[in-house]
Amino acid sequence: MNRPERFFLRMLQFFSLLLILAVALAGGMLISCQSAQAAENGSRIPGVLEYARKYGEEKQKAAATQSGGKKAEQRPQAVRKESANKVPSETRLRQRLRQQEVMLEQVRRENQQLRQQWAKQAGAASGENGMLQKQVVTLSAELKQLQVVQKSAQEEQARLKSLLAEMPIATADELKKPVARQDYAAGVMTGRDMLVMQEGQGLLGLKTDNRLLLAGLRDALNQQVKLNSTALQEALSAAEVRTRQARERIVIAQKAVGEKYLAAFRKGKGTEKDDSGFWYRLEYAGDGEPIRGEDTRVEVVVNEKLTDGSVVEDMDASGRSLVMKLGDYPPLFRRALERMKNHATMTLVVPPELAYGDEGYPPKVPPGATMVYTLRVESVTAAEKGVPGKDGENSAAGEKNESRKPKL
Repeated sequence: MNRPERFFLRMLQFFSLLLILAVALAGGMLISCQSAQAAENGSRIPGVLEYARKYGEEKQKAAATQSGGKKAEQRPQAVRKESANKVPSETRLRQRLRQQEVMLEQVRRENQQLRQQWAKQAGAASGENGMLQKQVVTLSAELKQLQVVQKSAQEEQARLKSLLAEMPIATADELKKPVARQDYAAGVMTGRDMLVMQEGQGLLGLKTDNRLLLAGLRDALNQQVKLNSTALQEALSAAEVRTRQARERIVIAQKAVGEKYLAAFRKGKGTEKDDSGFWYRLEYAGDGEPIRGEDTRVEVVVNEKLTDGSVVEDMDASGRSLVMKLGDYPPLFRRALERMKNHATMTLVVPPELAYGDEGYPPKVPPGATMVYTLRVESVTAAEKGVPGKDGENSAAGEKNESRKPKL
């Protein structure tokens, strides 16, 4: 029971007690009045005795008159005074009775009002209690759900801790030993090969579960493979079929996109086709003579993109360049450079069979992709007799970088 209900119940009890006391008081007054009247009636005597009493009084009165008469006069005055005082006392009682009745009626009305107010408050409190009960039910359901989620999370955490305890960890102290570093390096290279494989799968739209992949590697190293030879071979065959089908879909889509791009490129002014099969357009002719000589050192900057504009390699943006002898460049670039002069710029559109083929080059070049190259000659240096050349990729700081070269 809430605070408003307790308050109204106490008020109701108080006024009920007051009503009972008022009724008792009024009843007592009525009984007193009736008793007084009965006493008065009871004091009356029969007529003969009354006559005898009056006769005796007259004789006494005559005797008193003879003795002086003063005392006889005092008694009637006392009787009259008593009768005069008796009437106002009864009137006052009746007035007090009427006042008590009025008070009782007022108490009844107030009691009725309090009952009505209490009923309203009880109804409102009942509605609030209903809402609170609904909220309690909802919160209880949510609490149960949270408990289920918490239990599931605790179980998953315990499972992860168990897996973590089983996983091998190389500490810094262990790697201080040369043999330990060699074994660790072999594991790193194996992991990188696996990453390349995953990147290739990603280009085909296939995903690999690292947890299961690592579990298979660990079981193979521990000679605890959970699949027999037949099941293992079936799984590998199914994986090869899935990979081949995905690659074929990607190749078909990429070749269609490449042909559409090449059709638009051929319409450009000055576009020509080389005998090897790529299309090119000389954006800037350059200066001097065309590049010739197997030992001539040529510094170039290459920007490599897909037909959708995705950047694969941008040497210009990274401030790098590639320096090689003309004879050491891939056949595609060599044929393009022989058509260029110093500081010349050329755009090439290369079909997949002259670029990365149906294998692509993960993670950026999908299978069957048509490549777009922007080739700019930075410098041309004729080879001097007896002076060995130095090939490589130069950065803006003049350092040699071993990042990949275009596979052309």
